[in-house]
Amino acid sequence: MKKLFLDDERDPRDVIKQNLSKDAIYLEEGWTIVRSIMEFRRYLMKEGTPDVVSFDYWLGSQMTGLDCAQALIDHCKTQSAELPRYLVHSSDPDWRVRIYRLLNEHYYAQEV
Repeated sequence: MKKLFLDDERDPRDVIKQNLSKDAIYLEEGWTIVRSIMEFRRYLMKEGTPDVVSFDYWLGSQMTGLDCAQALIDHCKTQSAELPRYLVHSSDPDWRVRIYRLLNEHYYAQEV
């Protein structure tokens, strides 16, 4: 299973330690960690669509997890692929909701 973790500072296990999620998937091995939108896009180009993606919002630059979520949507459209399972571990609740909303809108639009 290909798991992609987007965060400029944290590692997957930190998500559990900081009480941002209780999903045990963060304790699993095998995550590919990317720290920027450039690394995120490079992963999609080289590895294709992952099975799971976890998003942070703040990436320490002007580009954010919301931009990466849009990049994933664009990639899936271009590749005629379904969105993978997605999680958002951002500590900012407002932006967490916005990332989920963007991905959910695309996910449910696929089913129509």
